[in-house]
Amino acid sequence: MRSKMEGDLSPAREDAYETVPFNFLQLKGMNLRLNVEVGAATYWSELMQVQTLDNLFAKGVLSDAVTYLENMPRGYIPGRQELIDALKKRQQEMEAAQMAAVQAAGAPTAGSGVTLG
Repeated sequence: MRSKMEGDLSPAREDAYETVPFNFLQLKGMNLRLNVEVGAATYWSELMQVQTLDNLFAKGVLSDAVTYLENMPRGYIPGRQELIDALKKRQQEMEAAQMAAVQAAGAPTAGSGVTLG
């Protein structure tokens, strides 16, 4: 299980790790061989992802705002899930209105002079 140490406040991908307490006294007296990479590689790749999404959306390659928001890394857009929910609700309402309009336009009404047979 991967974990991050308590106190790590990196804004990127808060769902990527689980925070668990660790007693570092357990390491006392141990010889450790560590390979530690220090840098902002994850942050950089997330910035590239955001930039790519922005470009795809701006150029019309990606036209669905819900897809845009769902692919945005967590932490970059406050209220992201609420925006997604509101957009999905609006899409459903628009689809329902279109269906009602199609049904109203296509269904013959009483006394319209349409005869079958």
